[in-house]
Amino acid sequence: MSAFVGAVSVREPRNWERCKEAGLWGVPGLSRPAPKVTPGDRLFIWRGRAGFIAEAIVTGPARVPQDRDEAPWPGGLGRWRSVIPIRVVREVSESYKLPFVRDRQEVTGISSNSLRFGLVHISDTAGDTLSAALAEREPVTAP
Repeated sequence: MSAFVGAVSVREPRNWERCKEAGLWGVPGLSRPAPKVTPGDRLFIWRGRAGFIAEAIVTGPARVPQDRDEAPWPGGLGRWRSVIPIRVVREVSESYKLPFVRDRQEVTGISSNSLRFGLVHISDTAGDTLSAALAEREPVTAP
């Protein structure tokens, strides 16, 4: 089992809702190979300028999106190199913020630039820390 961080841009605030509705995480950039994720891997969602807002589990292999339902985000099929089936296991009402020190995020060690690639591998230890921090926060309540 591996752990990853996926980022939702401040410029596209509705994208996380679209991910949850579709049950998919989209990875942009057609020039890079598909991410190496497997069912059971953890995905932590970072919302730009806010912090970590959710944890999901990968439920299937990455695949190329076939239609608009599999790529409901701005840019259409031409922007997304792959989609990853996910199931949200935890979403919090107050984000877990981690500072960047010399362009490296505390705990995860990822750079701010790497977040724009849609999916960044982190250590299992970092994943455990994020999971524990999110578990201590209030969950989002359904309307």
